[in-house]
Amino acid sequence: MAQLSPAAELDVDRLAALFTACYEGYWFPITLDGPTFASMVEMVDGDLDLSRVAIVDREPVGIVLVARRGTEGWIGGMGVVARHRRRGIGEAMLRAALDAARAAGIERVTLEVLEENLPARALYERRGFEHVRELEIWSLEADGEEPSEVDADTAHAWLRARRTHREPWQRDDASLAALPDKRGLLVDGAAAVMRVKGGRVSVLQVGGGRAPLQKLLAGACSLGESLTVLNLPAGHPACSALEELGGRIDARQHELALALSGPIRPTRSADRL
Repeated sequence: MAQLSPAAELDVDRLAALFTACYEGYWFPITLDGPTFASMVEMVDGDLDLSRVAIVDREPVGIVLVARRGTEGWIGGMGVVARHRRRGIGEAMLRAALDAARAAGIERVTLEVLEENLPARALYERRGFEHVRELEIWSLEADGEEPSEVDADTAHAWLRARRTHREPWQRDDASLAALPDKRGLLVDGAAAVMRVKGGRVSVLQVGGGRAPLQKLLAGACSLGESLTVLNLPAGHPACSALEELGGRIDARQHELALALSGPIRPTRSADRL
């Protein structure tokens, strides 16, 4: 039987190695070192005291990362190393993390799960998580004219004043505040906040009309070799703009939410994670 402990009991290097191992064979493998893991935890307001690790024979074999902002919580990743999967460890970790979150005063927890990840979706739904909306991961390699940049705060203020979609956890205002090296773009009718690193333009927040967004996103792409937008809500005007520019959807996720106002549901299936 796995021992469940707060993730804070492990150092960041061991947590990074565990997180990486848990995503081996995943649709989008993740490779993290200690500093990168620490930066990720800081950006999303991860709480390692509420997060849980599973240990078997003194070896960490699973992790669920919990983030917290006031009474809102978010599951920022959960997995079990390949040789220990389908033994109920993921289910036990999730239950322990939700118990800890409830005891800490968190009232609602959200997460995202890939559309293809049917076992994880089934587990979350058995625990009481309900579908909120679909999110899309877009990429674009079109070229456009190099745009005129503005201060990231200026672009962000434009977006906040005209926001029509709630931003997912990794792209909301608190996450943006923790990120260095942000850059802003502003055209007549659209704006974006982004980062450019390693030749990739990562759009963090974006908004505006479809035609202005086409101009803005094509220009943003010219700042690197490719452009990505993580967890763009389905139906967002930027989805149409990206499609018309020749962009593609690399993955779809389901955003799920659970109100921590009652008992966590018992398992009703033999499926294991």
